[in-house]
Amino acid sequence: MFCHKCGREFGNNEIFCPWCGTLKRREQESVLSSSGDERLAIEHYFKRGFCYDTIVQFLAEYHGISMNVRTLKRRLRHYGLRRRNHLHSEHTVREIIKREIEGPSSLLGYRGMWNKLRTTYHVTVPRDMVMKILRELDPDASALRRARKLQRRSYVSPGPNATWHVDGYDKLKPYGLPIHGCIDGFSRRIMWLKVCNSNNNPVIPASFFLHTVEENGVRPMLVQTDCGTENGILAASQCLLAGEVAAHRYSSSHANQRIENWWSHNKGDSLRGS
Repeated sequence: MFCHKCGREFGNNEIFCPWCGTLKRREQESVLSSSGDERLAIEHYFKRGFCYDTIVQFLAEYHGISMNVRTLKRRLRHYGLRRRNHLHSEHTVREIIKREIEGPSSLLGYRGMWNKLRTTYHVTVPRDMVMKILRELDPDASALRRARKLQRRSYVSPGPNATWHVDGYDKLKPYGLPIHGCIDGFSRRIMWLKVCNSNNNPVIPASFFLHTVEENGVRPMLVQTDCGTENGILAASQCLLAGEVAAHRYSSSHANQRIENWWSHNKGDSLRGS
């Protein structure tokens, strides 16, 4: 079975997608209302940081489990789940933060790092501790954040056709000119730039992709798109040609930076000239 949000495959016995954490659609499974695995659902929503009222609402809406907030708190005490957990040592927190700031979380402030510890590692500690550790481990970045200075990350690509970034441009859509484009992340070569009938029809981006692959005789190692439904067939085609699900990646528009940056810098004369 495939997740309706990220499109990746996961087991039939799993209630939540292991890739993005999305709950299965109600029509895709009957286990939501019949499994009775109350503890699994409560732990999932609690560890993702939802408030008590929202957890109660989700339990009733998606799982058919009715309870009030008082009952939920009693269940949480029974399962040993607490918002304030001081069982984790400062050394453990320091090692996690050190590992995170060496990766994509290097730009997070102490609030974002505290939330990541809580939702990803299920480690709940005071925010003052996180702020103190961040200032000790990365004083330069902390000083830049206090000064409200933007620190940009570097884009790294191993070579040509390693990553193709795909996106639609809808600013001219009110005038009947929806535009769809793709750029190679390494060389910044425009793989295609087309004015089409619609950016919402998943057949159109897939046809652009397959035609480009056939014309150039090469397939990218990775295709990166946003989470729009119009990219479903394109993603499936890429994964089928590559023989693996990891050949396509859904991401936010902010993370799909190569094509988004190209739109922002070339939306004037370049688009009018094309």
